[in-house]
Amino acid sequence: MADNMINGGELWIWDLNHALTETLNVVACDDYTSPAGDLYTVDGVYDFVDTIPSTGCPGCDSLINVHLTLSQPYSSMTIYACNNYTSPGGNYFSTPGNYVFTDTLASLACPGVDSIVDIDLTITDNVYATVSVFSGVVFANQPGATYQWLDCDAGYAPIPGETDQDFLPAVDGNYACSVTIGQCSDTSACVFVESSNGAGLKDQPDTDIKVYPNPVSGQLVITNASTSFMSVRIFNTSGSELFFGQNQNTGKMEIDMSDFAKGMYYIKISTETGEYIRKVVKE
Repeated sequence: MADNMINGGELWIWDLNHALTETLNVVACDDYTSPAGDLYTVDGVYDFVDTIPSTGCPGCDSLINVHLTLSQPYSSMTIYACNNYTSPGGNYFSTPGNYVFTDTLASLACPGVDSIVDIDLTITDNVYATVSVFSGVVFANQPGATYQWLDCDAGYAPIPGETDQDFLPAVDGNYACSVTIGQCSDTSACVFVESSNGAGLKDQPDTDIKVYPNPVSGQLVITNASTSFMSVRIFNTSGSELFFGQNQNTGKMEIDMSDFAKGMYYIKISTETGEYIRKVVKE
């Protein structure tokens, strides 16, 4: 059995067998102290029940159901956008690059209180999702991205563990690469790659072969502790051969890369035990 009472415009329900109950809907900024004295400072939506000595029902407790929305008028955002972006304050950006700025706008959750938003914005132009193939290696031409190689012959299925900028297929087939920068993603066309694994080409580390320094600015040194070299080739990421040396009678070769353009290069090393691929960055 319960009786209804009107008190100050709010509806209180007095359960004669239990207690006086009340419901509060609260929107607060910065922080909020509940009727029972609990402090809330973190943005969010809270639903809780406070139990306090009743003023409307002497001798029994009051139960207050509180629905709290707490908002901070100051916040920060890190945004990655494709091609263009309009900020909450109406600022429009369309040129690729990084921008750090502050928006000031009226708070929706806290009327009368301005919100200050620090924004770290990166705009990425269309992702350059093309690949190049040479010597059994397929290479994504977009630098500084996240990569996932796909098997086109298996319905574009992701190839487990193949997330480097380059990919050395184990078998002949058609392959593509999903390239992602920030929130921008694109997939290359499928290309046919004739695997070189059957010819002994190896991408895994060989402790006998050392290539240093990496990155390189001048002289690149290649050593092989167990055997002499048969040949060394250097390719750029488009597959063009820029250097060829052979018939070395020692296990060491020095190559002057001071005139090479900055970027990534592939070293194809042929020895008596097989062929190996190494990557080196010219700085």
